[in-house]
This record gives sequence, C-alpha cells and structure tokens, in this order.
Amino acid sequence: VMVLILVVIGTSVFTNAQNSQKNIALRAAVYADTGDFYLENGVGPSSIHDNKTDTFFSTTETTAQNTTETVTMVLDGTYQVSSISLVPRGVTRNGLPVDFTLSVYNGSEWVEIDRKKDNAKTAETYTLNNLDVTCTAVRLSATKLSLVLGSSKYALQLAEFKIFGLKAD
Repeated sequence: VMVLILVVIGTSVFTNAQNSQKNIALRAAVYADTGDFYLENGVGPSSIHDNKTDTFFSTTETTAQNTTETVTMVLDGTYQVSSISLVPRGVTRNGLPVDFTLSVYNGSEWVEIDRKKDNAKTAETYTLNNLDVTCTAVRLSATKLSLVLGSSKYALQLAEFKIFGLKAD
C-alpha cells in the first residue's frame, strides 16, 4: 500500500491534470545562452525544471531592457508536445519576458511555434496549449526583458519551464 501511495503521489506531481501527460522537461538538459546568470538558493539554470516554485533561474540584472536571453530545453528523445508553460519567479511572481518566442527543434531546424510581443502579464504563468508538434528540444528566446520587482534593472527570471507530451514512436 505504501508503494502504491508513493507511485500515485509521484504521478500527480509530474503530470498535467488537463491531459495526464508527463512533464518531460524534468528529464531535459538545460542550456542558458545568456550574457550571464547567477545562482539563487544554490541552484543555476537547472532550477527551471526541478518542479519547485521556490527556486528560480535568473539572468544577471541589466539596465538594457532590449537584451536577448535564450534558454533551451534539450529533451531525452523525440516527443509529441501538447503544452508548454513558463512560470515566473516564485514569491514575487515576476520575470517573464515582455517580448519572446517559443521554438521547437524538429530534428533538422528550429521552428517558431509562438511569438509574444508586449506581454503585459509578466507576473502570470504563460501557457501554450493544444500543441501538436514533434520535437527534440524547446527554446525560449527573450528579446525584451521585464523589470525586476524592487529594482530599476531587467532580467529573465523563471521558476519553471514545463513541457508536457508523450514519447513519439
């Protein structure tokens, strides 16, 4: 019974309630192509897929809002992706970019699947649902950063980068 309870708890943590698909980002390799970043709570870029909103990834704060910062999630195989969510920094709920694109790597090229311009909801989770793309990687490319709460500087700050889907045949 105890093992069954652990399995149920583990499954509920790692699945999307909408479609019962696993958060495949949990096993992804994370690459941050940024000018610089710093460690928060002892965790670097890997904190964006640790299933915790009290840790986060942040680029170094800058005075230039129009700065390109890229985070790439390389999956552990080919997946049919149905949903992607970007969760802003935990307690302060800020850090999503103002302008950004989401792209997927289909095995031969990067394909843009979404472009957001003048995002006024930088403190809210951004979710892209109803996707039907096959890919081996997902990339967030921010070109205009949001203001860091309590600062006059800008940064990309993410608590979680979630990708839901199923292993492709």
